[in-house]
Amino acid sequence: MKRILFILLITYMEMLSIDCNSISSVEQYNNHYYAKTYQRTSYEVARISAINENGYLAIPNDSGENEFIRKLVGGNTEAWIGILDPNNTTNYCYDNSTCAFNDSRFKDVLNNGLTFKKWANLEPNNYIEASDIEDGKAVVDPLGENWVIINGNNGEWHDVGNHKSSNQNPRKHISVIEFDTKPSCFFEDDGVSETDFDERVCNTKVFDDNIANASEGIEAKCLFDINGKEYCPQDLAPADWFWSYIDGESVETVSTVTDYAQGEYQELTTTVRDFANSDSSTQNTGTVVDYDNGESATYTGVVTDYTSMTSPLLTADPIVLGAYTYNWWNCDSCGIMPIGYLRTTIRKAGGSGNSLSGGGVLNDSPNTIQVGINSSYINVSPGQIAIVQYKKVGNKSTGVYRSAGGKPTIRLKATTSCLNWGIEQGTKDYPTHKYCKDSGSNNYTSCPSGYQKGTNAVGQFYCYKDVYPCPSSYTIEGSVCKKDINFNYYSYSCPVGYTIDNQGFSTFEKTDPDGNVVNWVTLDDNVNEPTPPIGNCTKVIDYDYYTYGCEDGYTIVDEGLDTCYKTDNDLDGVSNDLANDCNNPIPPESNCYKDIDYNHYTYGCPADYAIANFGLDTCAKTDPNVTINNENTLIDSCNEKIPPVGNCSKNIDYSSYEYICTSEQNVFNEDYNPVNEGLKGCLKTDDDLINTNAELGDNCNDAESPVNNCKTTDYACNSEIREPVWLDDQWKCSPYPCYGNENVEDLSGNVGTLDKQDNGWTEDGKCDGEIYIFNGESQQCRSSDKFFGLAGGGCCNDDKFALGLLSCRAEEKELQIKKENEKCHYIGEYCSKKVNLGFSKICVRESKSYCCFNSQLGKLIAVQGREQLTDILWGSPENPNCRGFTIEEFQRLDLGQMDLSEFSDNITLPDVENQQNTIIQKVNSHMNLIKNQ
Repeated sequence: MKRILFILLITYMEMLSIDCNSISSVEQYNNHYYAKTYQRTSYEVARISAINENGYLAIPNDSGENEFIRKLVGGNTEAWIGILDPNNTTNYCYDNSTCAFNDSRFKDVLNNGLTFKKWANLEPNNYIEASDIEDGKAVVDPLGENWVIINGNNGEWHDVGNHKSSNQNPRKHISVIEFDTKPSCFFEDDGVSETDFDERVCNTKVFDDNIANASEGIEAKCLFDINGKEYCPQDLAPADWFWSYIDGESVETVSTVTDYAQGEYQELTTTVRDFANSDSSTQNTGTVVDYDNGESATYTGVVTDYTSMTSPLLTADPIVLGAYTYNWWNCDSCGIMPIGYLRTTIRKAGGSGNSLSGGGVLNDSPNTIQVGINSSYINVSPGQIAIVQYKKVGNKSTGVYRSAGGKPTIRLKATTSCLNWGIEQGTKDYPTHKYCKDSGSNNYTSCPSGYQKGTNAVGQFYCYKDVYPCPSSYTIEGSVCKKDINFNYYSYSCPVGYTIDNQGFSTFEKTDPDGNVVNWVTLDDNVNEPTPPIGNCTKVIDYDYYTYGCEDGYTIVDEGLDTCYKTDNDLDGVSNDLANDCNNPIPPESNCYKDIDYNHYTYGCPADYAIANFGLDTCAKTDPNVTINNENTLIDSCNEKIPPVGNCSKNIDYSSYEYICTSEQNVFNEDYNPVNEGLKGCLKTDDDLINTNAELGDNCNDAESPVNNCKTTDYACNSEIREPVWLDDQWKCSPYPCYGNENVEDLSGNVGTLDKQDNGWTEDGKCDGEIYIFNGESQQCRSSDKFFGLAGGGCCNDDKFALGLLSCRAEEKELQIKKENEKCHYIGEYCSKKVNLGFSKICVRESKSYCCFNSQLGKLIAVQGREQLTDILWGSPENPNCRGFTIEEFQRLDLGQMDLSEFSDNITLPDVENQQNTIIQKVNSHMNLIKNQ
């Protein structure tokens, strides 16, 4: 057992180095060489180990090289590549919302800038997990993500680093190593060709399920007949003939038959009105008063108006001597008043610099003046401005305002007493008020001609004139003034036969009620109205009205009038029509009626049936003679109750089928003919016009053509994969098939699909993915290739390989060396390439499958371990299972029961006796670590 543990230790230590046993087959791309490691290591171990083997971690310099490396890594795997952040930059990412995705910090392992990049989304991010820092200190080294892996599925890059969680401290992956020169593990291909026919051929030794070596027999180029069918020209013979049948088709002929039915009826009732004349009329008499205004006559009287004479008055235009007054009546410079506003107040402004355009007036006099609106005034000093304020008057919600506008009129009065005041009549904006009419300035010292001089109450001299003592148009009579005034009065009359109510005045006298004042305004008023009162004349008039009656059972339309009340609606004129009758003494025609019910019938049909006679859904009757009783005829039905026979119809489609052969000729130009021709037509009629007959829509014959109804002559060759060809006016066959590149089928695609790559432990003994102990790799070699260079032998074996007599591929050379070093286990032989001849496949290459391991010991444990664990199989030659043992499976192995002498006899142990205890202790410690996982 100690010997076994020592062997295991040696083997385990060997697996930590990079040599031909710890890397995959070396592949060439663009004059460089590449291999991936089996062992998972940290980035630094992978980088230094590659340097020690005269290589470096692979650097993808363009998209083509990146795709080559991706395929080498393989799906569902990630591997170290030669891209890193040598300075361990600290632009860390704590969450993906605050990350700086900057790749300028990266270089390749040869210290060059990146010429090609293929970062995944949101990479590189230099991410730090929360558990990487504890109490403000880093618990992983280095902090952040400073190394790059490639994804074997899509070729995208990710920056990664050590993290405390997920057993990623340190983080480990397999790696891809790049070599500038050919490493010792590289095996060159001898240029073995694959299937490559220049043209399609046939061989007299190749037919159906039998094949001989291509070098034996007669080979010929395949040809084509006039139909484009390929054939071998060797041993042509007439083809066999026989009757053959195929299914035909049916051609549908659709005909139409009319199905008749009587249908149903529905009874409807309508009412018609029978009219007749009234059979009686009764006379009645009433009275009405006719009113009329009548006419008027005009009379004129005269009255004298007396009034006292007046004292002399001041002139209407007095002159103040030496006075200076201002025309404050209308200010032309007072601004424009807005439309819809009224002047409300005046306020005093500052100095003369204030604007007058807003409605102000400047006091340019040497005296203080008063400025006001209505009866409100303010004092305005010389040089100051009085400004008008406005108020808008109206309804805000409707937008309707009072109209105003133009230049505002500002009322001013001087401090000097005015001798001649004017009166302004009130408007909508102001009440009636006085204003001073004096204007201008003068230097008069005496009165003009016609004026007298006087003194006013404040001592000012003024000039005045006397005025006439009587009002205008009055004459002086003694000490009074008088004027004759005309006035009118009126009398009224009526037409003959009418009675008058108000006769008016035929005479009238007026006198002056007050001889001291002017009264002409009232004295010239009319005594009464010039037109008579409305309806001043009346006359009683008789008029007639009539009532009407009907015979029994009839209702009257117009009953006439049992009362009739008239009034005169025209009181100012004679109304002669008031004597007219209120209604006609003869009743209206058809004034009596009776409603009579009568029947009519509508006809209906079953669903989808068309109707010929709908019957009558309406039947409008009218009274043929509205002056007499027609009840006996109006009550009759409009149509028959029972529908006509065959009143309903429906076109029903029915089918008949002719059987035809749509393929007129077969591939041999022979006609197809129908055995059963079916029916080209079928005539149907309806023999029952009362009821519906759905069976009229049944097909006349079957819609499906009989099976194998089309017959022809066929030809065949005595083979499932060859067809007759047309030569010399007949169909012929050759027993030999044609084949070429498209017929070759490679069956070796599954080899290697079950291989596992996760075969290692982390440095702390934990699993980074699934661990497989003593993992193997499936490999194969050609054991027989009848067309392409290995006839009679293969797999680079025996003396032929040693003597260089066989051409081998690089992977076959690698396999041969591993076999010679006893590292491979034989699985079996299978057909790896076939020629597909239609229904038959001919095997032209056989291959042998092996499971190869990194060491002879690995092979021995894998073989004998499977004998103990019967649930782990080797698979099949087409799809071998070369994986190693999982940790759990390895724990179940009993290494003491294994015969490893084949391996141990081939090694020389160094001073085992002196170092045995130390080695055993280390091995036991390592194995216990494995057992405890």
